[in-house]
This record gives sequence, C-alpha cells and structure tokens, in this order.
Amino acid sequence: KSATNLPVINYSQPVEVGKFVEASAVQYYFNLLKALDEDNVAVSTISSYPRYTEFFTGGQTQVLFSNNQNPKPQVKIFAKMLEVFKAEGKLLKKIDLRFDKVIVEFIN
Repeated sequence: KSATNLPVINYSQPVEVGKFVEASAVQYYFNLLKALDEDNVAVSTISSYPRYTEFFTGGQTQVLFSNNQNPKPQVKIFAKMLEVFKAEGKLLKKIDLRFDKVIVEFIN
C-alpha cells in the first residue's frame, strides 16, 4: 500500500551485473513484507541466507525464519508470541522459527 519506511534488505549471495537474483528469493521477500504488514510487525533490517531469513524488529528482537516455508504462517506465530510475551512483561532477544520447536531467548 505504501512505499515508505521499507526495511533494508541484505542479500547474502553475490550480485553481479548481467546476472539475475534468485526469483524465489524475490517472491519470498514480497510475501514476507506483505505478511509483516498485515500483522503490523515493524522491522528494520532483513537479511537473506540460502536456508533462512533473519530480521530485526523495532524492539531489536532477532527473528529467524526458514526459507523452505511460507512466511505468512511464520509471521502469524511470531506476532502472536510477541503479543503474549509483551502482555507478560517479557522482553524478547531472539525467536527462531526454523525448526519444529520454536526457540525463544529472553533479555534478562
């Protein structure tokens, strides 16, 4: 909807003149940005790696998603967890949704 305040996207693969960026990576980013926007999750930086995507929220929480899964359900899980932990007064340092069991690290 809006083309302002977009996060910086870091692509870890080499980018060369005359070569194309992976089409699946571009589609993944568009889907991720749309899902983040739908769930009102503000991010500052998104970094791409061959198997996963890393981003940081406005609150400096590190989030890791698997590139092999649709980002929308991962964003839904993250947004819900963020809401619950915020209500409990817990500050998140890191959430890793790349595996079957979510890994959560809190700020002491």
